[in-house]
Amino acid sequence: MTEREGLFVEDLRVWAGERADSGMIVDEAALTVRPGESVAIVGESGSGKSMTVKALVGLLPRGLRAAGTADFDDVDLLGLSERSWQGVRGRRIGLIMQNPFTMLNPVSRCGRIIEESLRDEDRRRMSRGERRREVLRRLAEVGITDESVADRFPFQLSGGMRQRVAIAAALAREPDLLIADEPTTALDVTTQREILALIKQLQVTRGMGLILITHDLRIAFSMCERVHVMYAGVMVETARAADLELEPLHPYTQGLLLSEPPADRRVAELVAIPGSVPAAADVADSCPFATRCAWVTDACRSGRPALREVGAGRTSRCVRIEEIADELKDVRESAAAEAVDVPVASSAPTLVRVTEARKEFSSGKGTVVALDSVSISLAEGEGVGLVGESGSGKTTLGRAIAGLDSLSAGTVEIAGVDASDWSRLSRRDRTRLRGTVQMIFQDAYSSLNPTRAIGSSLAEAVRIHDPSLRNVGARVGELLESVGLDAGYAQRKPVALSGGQHQRVAIARALAVRPQFLICDEPVAALDVSVQAQVLNLFSSIREEQGIGYLFITHDLSIVRQVVDRVYVMRRGQVVESGEVDAVLGSPRHPYTRALMDSVPRAEEGWLGNAGAQPDSASLDFA
Repeated sequence: MTEREGLFVEDLRVWAGERADSGMIVDEAALTVRPGESVAIVGESGSGKSMTVKALVGLLPRGLRAAGTADFDDVDLLGLSERSWQGVRGRRIGLIMQNPFTMLNPVSRCGRIIEESLRDEDRRRMSRGERRREVLRRLAEVGITDESVADRFPFQLSGGMRQRVAIAAALAREPDLLIADEPTTALDVTTQREILALIKQLQVTRGMGLILITHDLRIAFSMCERVHVMYAGVMVETARAADLELEPLHPYTQGLLLSEPPADRRVAELVAIPGSVPAAADVADSCPFATRCAWVTDACRSGRPALREVGAGRTSRCVRIEEIADELKDVRESAAAEAVDVPVASSAPTLVRVTEARKEFSSGKGTVVALDSVSISLAEGEGVGLVGESGSGKTTLGRAIAGLDSLSAGTVEIAGVDASDWSRLSRRDRTRLRGTVQMIFQDAYSSLNPTRAIGSSLAEAVRIHDPSLRNVGARVGELLESVGLDAGYAQRKPVALSGGQHQRVAIARALAVRPQFLICDEPVAALDVSVQAQVLNLFSSIREEQGIGYLFITHDLSIVRQVVDRVYVMRRGQVVESGEVDAVLGSPRHPYTRALMDSVPRAEEGWLGNAGAQPDSASLDFA
C-alpha cells in the first residue's frame, strides 16, 4: 500500500535549452488527481496543456527538459529512466491522443494492436483463441460488437471507430490513471458525445483517475469535478467545475466562457479574446494575460502574480479579482441576455440552384451513394448552412458546386450557367464561375504553399483574376486588412502563422477574385473557441460589408445559428430537414436533427446520459 494514492504534481517546469529562465514553456504547474477523480486542464493552443502531460508521461520532445515534483503512487515520474517507464507508461498510466492515427500502427490490424497492448503476463498465459476472445471482449467494452473490426486496419474505420479502438488499446493494461489529450476535437458532435460518455463510463466503473485536456469548457464541465485553467504556461485559475461555470474568477476564464457560441440564440457579435497566446518566457515578469485583458492596470505588470486562494477550494492568479468580480458578473449577465433576430428569408435573386443531385463512388464493397436526390438553393448575399455528421455528404455537395467533383446525375446552376460538369464548360464560363464561387477548406495550412510568402500567394490569385491590375501590392494589403491582418504578414510564410491566421489568409485568397459567394467547409472546426469566435465574426462582417453570401458546412449547430439564415440538415446523402435556422434548430421535426441538437456539449447533469453505451449506427460505418 502506497503512502499517497494518485498523482501529485507541484512546481512542474518545462523548458527548452540549457537555461530555464530563457526558454520556459511550462512554469509552476500543480495538480492532484486521486483514484476515481476527474480533472480537466483547459486553455487555448499554446497554453502548455499538452506539454504538461507529456512531461508527466516521459514523452517530451527532444531538447526539452522538466523539473519539479510529479509523484504517482509514490513513484517519482520525473526521475524515471526510459527502461523504468516501460513499467509505468501504458501499464499504469494510459494515454489517449487527439489523433488516434498517432497511437495505432497503420500496418497492423486492430485486433493485433489491442492484443499487443495487453499486459505481458496475461498475453503469455493465454492461448491464441483466448487472446482472440479477450480482444473481442475489449472491443465490446468500448461499444464495438462487430467482430470484423478486429480484422481491419485503422484506415478502414471512421474517425469515431478509430478513437474507440485507441481507447480499447489504452485501457488494455488496466491503467490506474487515464490521460485524454483533446480526444474528440476532430469528431462531429454525435460521435464526440459517444466518445466522451464512453470515457466517463469506463473511468467511473474502473475507478481510474482521469486528466482531460481540452479547449472547450463545456466539455470540461460535463466530464470533470475540477478544472485547471492554463494560459501561457501557467495555471491562472483552479476550481470545482460547478463553481467555475457559475462564477469564473479570472478574466481569461471568463473570456473562454463567453467565446463559446450560445446554442439557444443568435447574438450580434460573438465575444472574442483579442490577440493570441504569448510564449511563457515573454510574459515571465507580469500577469501573462495582461496584453489581452480589458481590466489590466500597472499593478498587473509589476511582476507575475502568485496563484492564491480566493475562496474555498479555489485559486486565481488575478491580482484585481476582488475589485473586478462585480464587473465580470455584469458582463456575463449582459452577454446572457443578448439576442438578435435572424434576418427574414432573402428576396434576392437565386444565385445557386442544385436540383436532384446524385453522386456515386465505386469501392471494393460496391457502389457508395454519397448524394441522393439533393436539392438546395442560395440567394445572392445569403448565408446558408449545411449541417450533418461526417459522411453525410456535406463536403461532396460543396465540392460539386465548386467544380472540384462532377455529379453522377442532377444539375448545378450558378449565376445562370449550367455548372453540373465544369470539364464541359468553355474556358470563358469556367473563368467566370471561378470569379463567382470560391471554396475555403477546413485545413487552411494544407491549402497554402508552404514555400511561398503569404503576399506572393495572394498576388498570384489577384493577377489570375485581373491580369491588367497594376498595383498588385496595394490590393494584397487591402485583402490582408479586410481579414484583420496588417500588411506586414505579406512577408511571412505559412509556418510562421497560427491556426487562426492561416484561416484568415485562406479567406483573403478566396476574396482576391471578388467572388459572389463562398463555400466554407468546416472552416473553424480545428480552432480554439476564442479564435473560432474571431473567424466567425469575420465571416459575418464580410457578408454584411461586401454582400458576399456563403454556404457554411459544419457539424456544430451552435455555430451555424450564429452565421446563417437558412439551414439544410443532411444524413447519409439526403436532406432530411430544411428551413429558417431558428425554426429548424428551435423546433426540429426530424429525429436526426433532434439528435444533433442533443449532442451539442452542455454542462448540465445528464447530458452525457448513456450515449457511450452503444454507438450510433452511423458511427459504425466504415470509412
